Amino acid sequence: MINRKTGSVRDVFSFSAKFGFYAISPLRAGGFVVGHDNRLFFIHDDGNLIRDLHTEFPSWSLLQRPDGSFWIGSATGIKVLDAQTGVIQPLHLPPAFRDLAEAAVMHIGADRAGRVWVCSNRGLFRANASGVIEAQYSTSGKGRFYLPHNTIHHFYDDGKSHLWLASGGGGLIRLAPDPADHKEGGVPARQWTLNDGLSHDVVYAVYPDHKGNLWLSSDKGIMRFNQETGKVKTYLERSGITHHEFNRIAHFQDKQGQLYFGGLNGVTAFHPDNLQNNQDSPDPLLAIVAFEQFDGKQGKAVDGTARLIASNTIRLQPSDHFFNLEVALLSFEDVAQNRFAFRLEGLEEKWSYTDNPVLRFGRLPFGQYRLVVKGQDALGHWSEHQLRLTVEVVKPFYLQSWFLLLVFSLLIAGTAGYIKIHTWQLRQRQRELEQLVAERTRKISEDKQTIEKQTEELRQLEKLKSRFFANVSHELRTPLTLMLGPVNNLLKRPDWKDKDRQMLALIQRNGAQLLKLVNEILDLSKLETGRIELNQKPVLLLDFLKPMVAQFSSFGDSERVHFQFDYRANKQLCILLDKDKFEKIVHNFLANALKFTPEGGKVALIVEEAGDALLVKVADTGPGIHPDDLPHIFDRFYQSKLPDVSGQGGTGIGLSLCKELAVLMDGSVWAESEYGFGSKFYLRMPMEKADPANAQPIPDASQTSEPDATPAAEDKDPTAVGHDKAHVLIMEDNADLRRLLQSYLEEKYRISTATNGREGLAALAAGLRPDIILSDVMMPVMDGIQMIERIKEQDALRHIPIIMLTARTDIKVKMKVLRLGVDDYLIKPFDEDELLARMDNLLRFSKARSLADFEDEPTDLYHAEIEDRQPDNPPGVVLSTDDTDWLQTVEETTYEHLLHFNFNAELLASRLNLSTRQLQRRIRHCTGLSTNQYIQEARLQQARELLEGGTVLVKQAAAQVGFKDVKYFTGLYKTRFGKLPSDS
Repeated sequence: MINRKTGSVRDVFSFSAKFGFYAISPLRAGGFVVGHDNRLFFIHDDGNLIRDLHTEFPSWSLLQRPDGSFWIGSATGIKVLDAQTGVIQPLHLPPAFRDLAEAAVMHIGADRAGRVWVCSNRGLFRANASGVIEAQYSTSGKGRFYLPHNTIHHFYDDGKSHLWLASGGGGLIRLAPDPADHKEGGVPARQWTLNDGLSHDVVYAVYPDHKGNLWLSSDKGIMRFNQETGKVKTYLERSGITHHEFNRIAHFQDKQGQLYFGGLNGVTAFHPDNLQNNQDSPDPLLAIVAFEQFDGKQGKAVDGTARLIASNTIRLQPSDHFFNLEVALLSFEDVAQNRFAFRLEGLEEKWSYTDNPVLRFGRLPFGQYRLVVKGQDALGHWSEHQLRLTVEVVKPFYLQSWFLLLVFSLLIAGTAGYIKIHTWQLRQRQRELEQLVAERTRKISEDKQTIEKQTEELRQLEKLKSRFFANVSHELRTPLTLMLGPVNNLLKRPDWKDKDRQMLALIQRNGAQLLKLVNEILDLSKLETGRIELNQKPVLLLDFLKPMVAQFSSFGDSERVHFQFDYRANKQLCILLDKDKFEKIVHNFLANALKFTPEGGKVALIVEEAGDALLVKVADTGPGIHPDDLPHIFDRFYQSKLPDVSGQGGTGIGLSLCKELAVLMDGSVWAESEYGFGSKFYLRMPMEKADPANAQPIPDASQTSEPDATPAAEDKDPTAVGHDKAHVLIMEDNADLRRLLQSYLEEKYRISTATNGREGLAALAAGLRPDIILSDVMMPVMDGIQMIERIKEQDALRHIPIIMLTARTDIKVKMKVLRLGVDDYLIKPFDEDELLARMDNLLRFSKARSLADFEDEPTDLYHAEIEDRQPDNPPGVVLSTDDTDWLQTVEETTYEHLLHFNFNAELLASRLNLSTRQLQRRIRHCTGLSTNQYIQEARLQQARELLEGGTVLVKQAAAQVGFKDVKYFTGLYKTRFGKLPSDS
């Protein structure tokens, strides 16, 4: 507590705290309240403590309300203290003024009308006499609620409808808060800043005196501001203040008008009347001291002070990069505190402030400006006299009007010339393009004629092809009729042996199958020409399906495939149906499903009504259809290109015919398949119901026959034949051909059978060791080529001789199977004698290879009798991978020299860098042949490839493989392959 008369100071009370005191406010009942960092202290006028309250926040400003409560300004809005209970709560705020809840409140005070004004860093807030916030003035406010700055530290109500606001960066602001006080066309707020003579834009407090002045504390001294004239006088340390920088909330004016401002070095206290007699300093003059300009021609800075004073103009050439202007304020009191402000009118509107009297300018844009300079003395007086200098920055010649006009003229002339030349070039190019277009048009016209001609030729070829198929099919039907008629007649005789009757039945079944294929080709031809018409008649659907289902059910059982018929439609359903076409579609679906479904699999026929349509579905658990093939399976003559399914056969006619017949019946067919898990084929056709009384009777199932659906006789049990014969494993998916091969071989060999490559491999893995394997190439599940690859990978199996049966005459297929290690192949159809001859020769090789003590074999292996000299159970020879690789080298070397008549064992041994005896021993171990026999076998195999290729005669083939005597060659060939060279 300070005694103003004596100046004595005493502590009211001592309090240890991290921070000092903030707000102070008088109490209506006497005494005052002080805000601390986290407490409020209520104190008597004599300095005794009345009470203190814990606040948990700094109290920056305080205002006692008429009801005795206190509004406390804090860093987080306004808190309300109930003086009776000591409870502190946040001020209730309307939703539109939520900004106040997060604002730092620096001052709270009432105006002369009793309204409360809150100064914060979110603008100025107004509350009515009841304490309800009802307005906010800020930079985002509209109209009369606009303020040029948001941070407001303090305010003063002048009683003339204006509030004077001390802002934290926007200088001094005068606000007319009521619309009635705005002058017509005016603005509610006016601002004074450094540009208007203030010493600083950060102002902390604004207090009046009775002379019409306002006293402002700031970051640069205390300012006296005249409300009428706007003139400013600044008081700094030399005027007697403690420090030129003051604090935000450390200010107060008592009832006598005494001012108190807290700064960084104590409190400055004074009464404005005591300073009224101080005379203002005279207006200081501003003068030019020196001027220096860089001269681009001389390359250095030159003095131009005299010229500038005389002309009052600064002229810069394009090469003059900068100039320096030094000024002086003719005020000699504390010169170090002088400040200067300058701006280039025409380039920038704001003032720039500096303490340095030397002003430096460089790289100014081209143009003409006015440099304005003013000064401020140590007392804060701005000079009314200002320097006004003209600054002219000359453009370089290439930016001046005459040069630009010249360049523009040259550009126009050049552009005109370029356009003229380019136009000429374009015309030349146009003529060339016209010639090119004419030539291309002529070429296109010729190509069009060629394409039209080729299209017509293709159309004629298509017609010729269809006519050819139709004619061939017609021609085939005559001999088929002549074959099937006698066979059917012969089967009626009762005195046939079982084997002969089976042969005749085999002929009958396969003849009927061939007739079925011929009929399908004829049907496709008729469909193309539109000569097939629907022949719909009333049919009881279930009765019609039963005979067909019975045939396929029997066939499925014989092949150990479970067949299921699921009829879900009305059992009395009678519809108009073309029986023949419907039967062909369903028959084709079922035949394919049974053909490709392996042992233990399932085939289902499902018939159901789908609204006004009939839906037929055939599902199987076969291998499925590859996704690449599925979109094309109904295309005519389509064959899969995939290597793993290429061996499944088929003509590509059946499913194509199904599609055509379905379209003819206004229906559709499609397929779904999950590769590896089975397929589903669908037929959907419109269903027109008919009267059951008009339905045609269905013939008894026993009177109908489908030869291709009739199962072949069961394979004979191989154990029923003697075990002293050589053992043959037959792999063939066609039951009839399998039975035919058995009938050829059963007298001389023990026989085991398999329906595909996977089944045959399973038998070999289970321990079956045949002396020879007879296999078809094209089989479902696993074809012959895949099966051979698996066998040749195993040392225990690769020595078994293999004969392949194929219907494909493509030389590439033959070479592929031979390269895989197949010992021989036969092209279908083949002769029984040819098959037996091939098998006998291969068994001779195999047995010879198994004779461990057999040293000297005759040169002509095919006429030798070796069976009497072999052991009863010759051991199998296991060839290693090294042996196989070596044999391949021997084969390549041998085939390179077959053309030479004198090529023999000695020459082969020398080519392989071996002795004749070493070569003889190893070839015999690997093949069972002597070296000369091996060379002879190679000559015959090469001759066979040449003859089957169809490019050479017998005499030429003999010569190309090293035979001089054609007769001798013919005899060897007949013995080895069972037919003459001329028949190959």
